[in-house]
Order: sequence, then C-alpha cells, then structure tokens
Amino acid sequence: MALGVPAIDEAHEALFQELARLGQLSDQHFSVAFRELIAAVERDFREEEDLMEQIDFPSLAKHREQHARLLSGLHHAWAAVDQATWNRVAMRCRSCRNG
Repeated sequence: MALGVPAIDEAHEALFQELARLGQLSDQHFSVAFRELIAAVERDFREEEDLMEQIDFPSLAKHREQHARLLSGLHHAWAAVDQATWNRVAMRCRSCRNG
C-alpha cells in the first residue's frame, strides 16, 4: 500500500516482507517471531502516525482506523497462536510423563 511518503512506504514494504518470512517459519519459531512482529508493528504505527501528524497527512484519521483494525486482528490472532503453543507444550509434557 503506497502512500507516496517514502519512509512510510518503506515501513509498509518491510511489514509485508516480515509477514512472508513468518509463513516460512516452523511452529517452534513462529510464536516468538509473531509476538516480536506485533511489538514492531505497534512501534512502527506510532512512529508513522507521528510523522503523518507532522506533515498534516490528509487521511490521518482513516489511516489510524486502519492501524487499529490491523492491530486488533494481530492481537486476536496472537491469542490463538499463544493458546496453540501452550497446548503443544502441555501435550509434550504429558508425553514425557507417560513415555
């Protein structure tokens, strides 16, 4: 999604590249990488919104709404990823005790 602001466009491209990289990770590494992605996105969105304020970006309110929706989706997805991770750990622990 190009906005015509180089710093923001570059940040968006980096986000898309990171999402593609996540798809290549094993389950073992995905959980940690996904949590790190969320933290990076939150930081990047704050910086992006600050920059947009400085340049009087005309669609700032709409863009903030888009950020909020995306972050909400990421947090909801994280809850499922976290639960799946704990379920796998519990299964392994049971297997070790019973095996």
